[in-house]
Amino acid sequence: MADGVARVLVDSAGNLVKVTQDGSDYKIEILGKLRDAGGTIVNPAKEDGNLATLAGKDFATQTTLASLLSAFNAEDFASETTLVSVDGRLTTIDAVLDSIKDVDGIKKIADQLPAGTNEIGKVAQGTKAAGAGAWPQVLYDAAGNVVGVVQDGSVYRLQTEAQLATGAKVQLTDGTNDASITADGKLNVTVATGATKAVFELLKNGSSSEMAVNAGGTPQEFEWNPGAEDVAGEGLAFLIEDATIYFGDKFGGISALSNGVLVEMKVSDVVCTLPVLYRTRDLFQIAAPGGFDLYAATPDSLRAQLGMANCVFKATGTYATDDYVRVTIRDNLSGLSHMSAMFKGRKV
Repeated sequence: MADGVARVLVDSAGNLVKVTQDGSDYKIEILGKLRDAGGTIVNPAKEDGNLATLAGKDFATQTTLASLLSAFNAEDFASETTLVSVDGRLTTIDAVLDSIKDVDGIKKIADQLPAGTNEIGKVAQGTKAAGAGAWPQVLYDAAGNVVGVVQDGSVYRLQTEAQLATGAKVQLTDGTNDASITADGKLNVTVATGATKAVFELLKNGSSSEMAVNAGGTPQEFEWNPGAEDVAGEGLAFLIEDATIYFGDKFGGISALSNGVLVEMKVSDVVCTLPVLYRTRDLFQIAAPGGFDLYAATPDSLRAQLGMANCVFKATGTYATDDYVRVTIRDNLSGLSHMSAMFKGRKV
């Protein structure tokens, strides 16, 4: 010891207590046995059999623990398929989100719909046969009922199978008058009025409307055009005056014509040519029902009106060649007292 004095430790019974050096530490040796609270000696290796059993176990060789340890050590977590797949999917999702996002948020989807049938919510493009380059001309509801229009020449008409709901608005085929379905299921028609819509105009060659001319050498054309607005045609009325008007082999009061009067119409860009007029009876044949009148007077007067139902002449400038009504005189009609033709219609 530092002071040279030897010191010995003894317990309460006078027994020596030994001290053993353990590295740089000094530890007191235990020579006695452990006792419980009642003073009975305790043998840890045999107490209740539990410690003895536990002491006999070799944990490194136990089946359950050994298997678990082996499986754990065998795993390479960095290369696990499931984790790698998850990481790859997250990377893909991140790239997709970046591609559709801009500084203002989500970009608009500008791609066209693919070919075929595409449904958006409850609105379907339709699966019925369609016209060339067009939507189906016949539309069907979810129950397969027809609910549309069909094309009849240049006019689209409501299909007979379709039903109109109360309060529905209807556009009549004349393009002028409106109609609606009343609460009790009746058709209510509102007819357009006003003199500004009516059209009464003579066909002219330049500034002249007189057709009783000598056109045997050079044909003369008399024409009407719709102007700035669409016009629904109602009729073309011919008026002929002569001392005596005959039927048979006559045109008014003169001999039957050699070349005849040519009547043409261009309606909605479609040209229509009427039968050539050689005799008085030709006017009678093509006149509308109730549209032929002959008055015996001084002079006699003949009026023949040709019908133009469903003819809509489009406004000037609509087509490369404007719509028209044209009468071409190709014979010498100067023997007649008077001849003219008047177009009748209504602006739409």
